[in-house]
Amino acid sequence: MAGASLTTYNDAKKTPILLAAENEYFDIVGYFLEQDHRETVFDDLELAAALHILTEKDTSKEKSKWGIELLKYSLVKRIQFNVPKIVAEPVGLYSNQRECQTVDELNQIQADDNRLHVEALLIQERVLLSGDENLSLSWLFDRAMIFVNKSQFEQCLDLILYIFHLSQHGESQPSPEQYFWLFYNMFKSGEPIPEQRFWEVCDLIFQSMTLNFDPSHKRDQLHLLGLATKIEHSEILSNLREINLDYSDVANIYCHGSRTQGTCTPTSDRDLIIVTYSKQEPLTFWKDFDYFHEFQLHKLHNKYDVCVYSVENFEKLLEKNYLLCIQCLFLPKQFIVKEKIDFRSVYLDKYYNPKRIKLVALYEMYVPIGMMCQPKRSSDSEVLSIAADKSQAKRDFIFKNLFHVIRFLDLAEQLIETRSIHDLTRVSHLLVTMKEVRGDPTDECALDRVLDFVRVKSTEIQSRLNALVPREPLVGLFKVHITFEYQSNFQEMRTKLKSKLNYPNYQFAILRILDEKDFPHLTATRFYHGEYPSMIPSLEKEIREELADFNIESITITSSISNDGVPNSDMEMKLLWDEQVCCFQLCYKVFSCNQRVKSSIKSIISKRKWSQSLQTCLSSYKMTRVDEDKFEYILKVSLSDFDRKTVLEIHNEVMNSSKQGIIASSNIEPEFVVYRRQI
Repeated sequence: MAGASLTTYNDAKKTPILLAAENEYFDIVGYFLEQDHRETVFDDLELAAALHILTEKDTSKEKSKWGIELLKYSLVKRIQFNVPKIVAEPVGLYSNQRECQTVDELNQIQADDNRLHVEALLIQERVLLSGDENLSLSWLFDRAMIFVNKSQFEQCLDLILYIFHLSQHGESQPSPEQYFWLFYNMFKSGEPIPEQRFWEVCDLIFQSMTLNFDPSHKRDQLHLLGLATKIEHSEILSNLREINLDYSDVANIYCHGSRTQGTCTPTSDRDLIIVTYSKQEPLTFWKDFDYFHEFQLHKLHNKYDVCVYSVENFEKLLEKNYLLCIQCLFLPKQFIVKEKIDFRSVYLDKYYNPKRIKLVALYEMYVPIGMMCQPKRSSDSEVLSIAADKSQAKRDFIFKNLFHVIRFLDLAEQLIETRSIHDLTRVSHLLVTMKEVRGDPTDECALDRVLDFVRVKSTEIQSRLNALVPREPLVGLFKVHITFEYQSNFQEMRTKLKSKLNYPNYQFAILRILDEKDFPHLTATRFYHGEYPSMIPSLEKEIREELADFNIESITITSSISNDGVPNSDMEMKLLWDEQVCCFQLCYKVFSCNQRVKSSIKSIISKRKWSQSLQTCLSSYKMTRVDEDKFEYILKVSLSDFDRKTVLEIHNEVMNSSKQGIIASSNIEPEFVVYRRQI
């Protein structure tokens, strides 16, 4: 034992005397105390005993016996070495109890678990308050949070006042955030709170810590969330130096993210957007849609996520109706640290566009869902792919973005309906539901369950968006393709149709798909001038009445590519049209449908492939018109993931090439498939 230092800690932060006590070698403990019987040595022993009692509360009494015996031993040795305790005056928080100073007093309470628990708390507070490293009173805040979790709010408020009293009359320096999370978790618990006392204590705590405290504030969640931002103002401003910005160079500072949405936790990042007068390079937008863009994110102190935009770039994002920035324009004032430029007026006067708002909200939905369903994306967004990344961090990232699918759709609905965002927390409660739906985050099916939930909720909001901003109708000439069910009297029907006396609006033909063993299909086509989709009910009724003698199998409608309302971009088609139905379509009469012809057309298409995989489908069939005996070979090309301009370029190149084996007179204008229905 020679040379052992009682103040030396091992890797487990335990001293030699504490190790001896834990192993009940009290003779060794006594030897150590003979060598060093300072107050701090006794404090270490008694704190260990107190923490043991607090930890083992509500467990077997056998486990608590060691702590009691150690306290008794310490009291005996204090008397032996004349080291009396210096105990605090009784306070109501501890039922006016006083820490035991003799073994007899300890014997009287050792059978009372509740009183023994109070004794341990008194020892803990006495010892920890005497240590310089314990000025944050963290153990008391931990105890207060236990009260919150048990919905014992009166006891929690008592303890908050006691902590505040200690901080006012001593050297303790708890952070405002420690108080905030107690109040916030009480408020968010869903359990009834003592409202009058809750706000009185809250105001007492924060009015001395917050600049421009408003005593007439609304008593709501928004006020609490705003307090969290206000108490961080000085820290936020100090972040400017970290990114080489001077306060005078900054126009606006917005606090956004989970704090404003009411979904924050103690580990949540603080999200800031800073708009500066300094110059920046113009923004570079993703290729598939001019919305998401490259930017630098400053991560400061493992706490703040800071994005800096120049005034010009921020306004460019307002022009694009970038929802993350637009929501900042409608933040309550307590979340705006600085505002020298009224960007809300700029946006509403120059860039507010309900059609664009709807489109970008759908794109905000498309990307996160695509992270699960379409892992192969364009090169500038490959980082989002989860094809080869199954880590939990990536799963959590996707989960978070699936929540934002619902949130941005809701923000878009508010903007379109009211030209404002009046409630940033309107769908925040769904995050709790999504966590319940997910269950175990490590379950491989967890995200699939969440995705199903998000699809249902997003469909509900989409239907309301469609009512607020209907898709632009297609107006012009349409071609209706009708396929009939195969019947045994096929030849009889063909003979009857040759007269065409009863069906002057239709052109009938027999189609047989090449390379497939299938019955021939009887089809009819007709042209129709109108407006899609409003024309559908009357058109279908007309078809059923005019072709009552036949069993209709399906109806497909194609629009002339030149009609008003045909989507100009492939992303517009993905977001506003049903991808399972809609595509561009090219049809050509060819001398023969051999592989050479198909390969030649594919090569023309492949030249226009972008970085993502473009979908094409070539099919060929033999068509015989009912009123003629000759037949023709038809080659049909279906194109997805192309815009209208590129489709026209492909068509022109195909028609101008002499190598395709295409009959020159078959220059049929490209079409856009808008409707397909099985009857």
